[in-house]
Amino acid sequence: GRTEVYCCHKCGAISRFPRYNSASSVLRSRRGRCGEYSMLILRFFRALGHEARWVVDWSDHVWAEIRLFDGWIHVDPCEAAIDNPLLYESWGKKQTYIVAFHPSLDSSQADRSIEDVTAIYTSDNITVIEERREDPADLIEKSLVDTRKVLQTKLREVMF
Repeated sequence: GRTEVYCCHKCGAISRFPRYNSASSVLRSRRGRCGEYSMLILRFFRALGHEARWVVDWSDHVWAEIRLFDGWIHVDPCEAAIDNPLLYESWGKKQTYIVAFHPSLDSSQADRSIEDVTAIYTSDNITVIEERREDPADLIEKSLVDTRKVLQTKLREVMF
């Protein structure tokens, strides 16, 4: 695993902060931040038989979504937030890239295994979002398509 160096904003103390990718490590350590807790809630949802995906805001935060009643519901365990997708705007964030990861071996689901969900998490219209981005929309879509193909190949290699 990785370890980050953390400086407390209140007292200035410096400590090592381990980052975990396994649910058992997070449960054992009882420590984490958004990456650990969103991964943990994602694993809980899936263990309970729910469809769930991991959402990454490229600027600095991650959370999960659970599929309920034909729609994806925002769940942020670090913020104790459910179905509040505009929460991050109140932080003053200007979202540019927010991507949901929903790996599936089902080839009929491959087109949504990686999805740009930025527009869901901001009240800005797509024109404003595209202006903030450094890359044109067609390049972003091509990158998502290419990454979906790589993900599907990797999943097949691991599973079969």
